Amino acid sequence: MVDWLDPVSAVEAIRDRTITVISGAPTMFAALMALPRATAADLSTVRLALTGAAPLIKGYSQRAWA
Repeated sequence: MVDWLDPVSAVEAIRDRTITVISGAPTMFAALMALPRATAADLSTVRLALTGAAPLIKGYSQRAWA
């Protein structure tokens, strides 16, 4: 597990450990999307992303895997 408050570590773990399922609140996904160095290739192993606690901002899911 990675501390969700550290989006850089989260992206590195997703990429380096070939993580296929992630979950979190919309604020976590917003933090991942705000990273200037994160690319779609960094998230290419993710097959399922689950969110809850609040609605996901429209367009985040499409942008993350574009």
